Amino acid sequence: MNVSEMGSNRRRVAALIKTAVSASPASLLVIRTPAGYGKTAAVTSWLESRGDGTPHAVWVRCAPGTSGQLWAQIEALLRQTSGLDQPPRPEQTLHNAPHSAVSHLLRNLSGPLTLIIDDYHWASTAENDLALESLTIDNGFLTLLVVARRVRVIDSALVTSRVLGERDLRLNAEEVDELTKRTNPDANAPEMRLALERAAGWPLAVHVALGLTAQGGLPLATQDGSFGAGMMHIDTDPLGRLTRFALQHLELVTELARRLLLTIAQLDAIGLDQAAEYLGASDAETRVALHELMDLGVVIRSTSIGVTDEMEFSCHTAVKAPLARRAARSTSQLRRSALFVERARRIERFQEFTAFALYCNAAAYDEAERLLTRCFTVITDHEEECGHLIGRLPDSVLHAHPGFAAARILLLAADESVQA
Repeated sequence: MNVSEMGSNRRRVAALIKTAVSASPASLLVIRTPAGYGKTAAVTSWLESRGDGTPHAVWVRCAPGTSGQLWAQIEALLRQTSGLDQPPRPEQTLHNAPHSAVSHLLRNLSGPLTLIIDDYHWASTAENDLALESLTIDNGFLTLLVVARRVRVIDSALVTSRVLGERDLRLNAEEVDELTKRTNPDANAPEMRLALERAAGWPLAVHVALGLTAQGGLPLATQDGSFGAGMMHIDTDPLGRLTRFALQHLELVTELARRLLLTIAQLDAIGLDQAAEYLGASDAETRVALHELMDLGVVIRSTSIGVTDEMEFSCHTAVKAPLARRAARSTSQLRRSALFVERARRIERFQEFTAFALYCNAAAYDEAERLLTRCFTVITDHEEECGHLIGRLPDSVLHAHPGFAAARILLLAADESVQA
């Protein structure tokens, strides 16, 4: 996905690419992030920064359903654009390895060559990944860049130690500030600050918040990040732009992925097994839906403390709030409560306050009081959030659950404004 000019971010990422590919004579670099991180634009900037007289570049773009055609496509482009016209050896035409003809061509390089495999997520298989890695072995002339939303094994430590991911391509605070000041007159508005905080450096979400992308019918920025002739902020509400951006994803994905996205948005995080059970789908079906959402960037691997060795997933903060509101309107309270209680049971030994909040929001007050009694100090240390939760409880619940009343008294006593 193309992202408009990002100034210092683009230069920084181009420098990261330069450092990575200069690490050894035979270079393999994997650039792997979800949509909207400017992967292709960063590679283009790196190529442009090399200047004249630098190695020739061959750019291969993959498309859906092309995993079986990858090697024929690479071979054809190498022959067309690089003057690598050696005929394949007779034994190679009968060889079982689909990449053998490409490997033969690249072993006959007479000078440096940069090979870029873009949108490789459409063609990534374990076999293709390992075959790509093999191309750089003992080939000092080849620089190989693999650009993808997701890969199978080529980004593992056993294959390459040179991987650029979300942390590398994410906009840092200084880069967001630079872009905001250059393009938006409302940079210091509270709504803008909150929208940019939720975007969390995801370049596409930052651009949506600033009104620099066509997402949601908003104007496009010019290459230098400024507005072109006649361009204006049609909608001055950055949070509204992020809301439309979030809800658009419900129309972009399959039905199971849509239901999964709305489920994840209601929680701090969820594991594959709970998600599959809640949706009534198999683990394999749920995993495919997860990959679909992760490729778009709206679901990410969770950084919260896990309760098992299972990987957990959460909703990106740029889209979480509007999706959670949509889910609350479209899901019955009974079903939401069951989801919250099951999640709380899984995490209550590790994330006490989050589990307590889930029990309260599910109106599972007996379970909430039990956990509060066991972890009273840990939970009430979250003074503001805990006070808000307990303050919303009706008097009938406080009378029936003295643990809540005790916590409320403690929190009120600690509130200096109440004491005054």
